[in-house]
Amino acid sequence: MASLLSERLAAFVAVAEQGTVHGAARAMGLTQTAMTRRIQLLEDTVQASLFLRSRRGMQLTREGRALLRYAERVQAMEAEALAHVRGQEVERAEHLVIVAPSSLVTTRIAPMLVNLTRTHALLTVEIRVEDSLPTIDALRRNAADFAIAKPEDVTPEFQSRLLRPERYIAVGPTQWAARSFEQIVEEERIIDFDSRDDLTFSFLRKVGLFARCRRDRHLMNNTHALASCIQSGVGYSVLAEEFAAPLIATGDLTNLAPGKFLGVRSAIAYFERRYPSQAFQSLLTAISRA
Repeated sequence: MASLLSERLAAFVAVAEQGTVHGAARAMGLTQTAMTRRIQLLEDTVQASLFLRSRRGMQLTREGRALLRYAERVQAMEAEALAHVRGQEVERAEHLVIVAPSSLVTTRIAPMLVNLTRTHALLTVEIRVEDSLPTIDALRRNAADFAIAKPEDVTPEFQSRLLRPERYIAVGPTQWAARSFEQIVEEERIIDFDSRDDLTFSFLRKVGLFARCRRDRHLMNNTHALASCIQSGVGYSVLAEEFAAPLIATGDLTNLAPGKFLGVRSAIAYFERRYPSQAFQSLLTAISRA
């Protein structure tokens, strides 16, 4: 059957799947020399080495793995396009990658996967937690299908949908519950994620206490570890209300400023697909509504 892949790209996929030029040549009904020539021409075209040739066979390079993901997406689009043309709805095995910050993974993405993976039995999901680097970079590298990002990081090359805002609240250890928030701000250190994290400062500006806070912050670049440090009395911070609520309910943390919060927006970003699969569309919808 005709394929959307070029002869060279089809040869590349065959070698990647078979692990040897000999096996790929046999699978495609070509000579080994012809198969090798197609791979060489493809490497010349992309100006990169796609395989490491060893006694164990043909191992994909980093560039080769990136090209294989592209080829697999072309094949997936082909299957979807043919299904649309024929009026068929075809469910196929699919692996989708989401890059998102830990708070949203914990409170929204992980819970909604239960029903989604039951509805799409052939779908597997890979979640990559990223709290330090801009998640949008994973999309640019073709290393993810979706990224939960700050709206200002989403450039016109991507499609995006705004998510329901998160509410960030000020939290501290339960032993500080009887102290005034003003006293805590003046006397205690902030614990933030990293030096670029300005959410606590933004919260304090909103409630009119920024001028009174200490600037010598502790930094902890893991949300769960940060919450643990707060619980131990190292300092205070702001956490997503959905993330902090269970810890407050169990008495591990306390809300230092009841009724006050900072609204933070996020967006789900992705590259537009002309023929999105059922699973892709369902995952996009589920995250958008979570």
